[in-house]
Amino acid sequence: MTTTPKGTPGPQDHREEDGPKDAASAAGAAPPRGAVAAALHRLDTTLDALIDWMSDDDLGLAVERYFGDADVLFEFGADPLGALASAAFFEWAVGDHRRDDREPTAAESALGVDAWSPVQRAAFAARRDAILGLYRVEQGVHRADAGGPANEAACSSVGGLDARIVDVTTGEFSAAFVPGLSHADVGAVHPLRVLVVERVRVAVVAGPALRAGGVESHASSLAASGPVALSRRLRLEGARMGDLWLDAHAVASPPVAAVSSPKEA
Repeated sequence: MTTTPKGTPGPQDHREEDGPKDAASAAGAAPPRGAVAAALHRLDTTLDALIDWMSDDDLGLAVERYFGDADVLFEFGADPLGALASAAFFEWAVGDHRRDDREPTAAESALGVDAWSPVQRAAFAARRDAILGLYRVEQGVHRADAGGPANEAACSSVGGLDARIVDVTTGEFSAAFVPGLSHADVGAVHPLRVLVVERVRVAVVAGPALRAGGVESHASSLAASGPVALSRRLRLEGARMGDLWLDAHAVASPPVAAVSSPKEA
């Protein structure tokens, strides 16, 4: 994470030249590996800048709203869910969290400052305009890394799926790169935050895979409102995703049963 002083734009050396413009369309083939790597790199560096933009008090409030406890992230430890839950939380914190209804999000606040580069502003706008929905992950091709240049460790180390994702409430599908997922996730339904950066569609996991009953209950209650209203509702109620992560963590890491010693028997 960068060490930018709170309330000031990120360092100017994070500015980059405009990237590839010829990535695949939403419903087309997977975009070139380099385009995905560049998009992930921009999202990663600007996420750090936005987190630094937030005050410590505001970030602490976001953690408490999302997980209910400021120290809860440490409980995930080496749990495979930990990295996904952490990424989902930080994207929610900078893209959706507001201290109250009248306050802007961190991404919206940063967009009001001219000092950021065009590339940084485009990534902030992508977060502001993100669509949240319930998607089934289909036809995934796993990438062990995003295919970035060797000197871009931040993006070349990110794995995920080139996937076809299907909106379970509308049946519409699109192509997207989903960081952090593998072949084992093909067929699962996830809450996903879909962002478009330089025409590359990136679907960031916003919640754990839903069980069948959870999918049905969410879809039946939300489908009638349409995808735009659904996205707004999920963004307004995004903090509830923290409960889903905690539930999934509890299932993945059940408590170890106490064993009585011979003296206690």
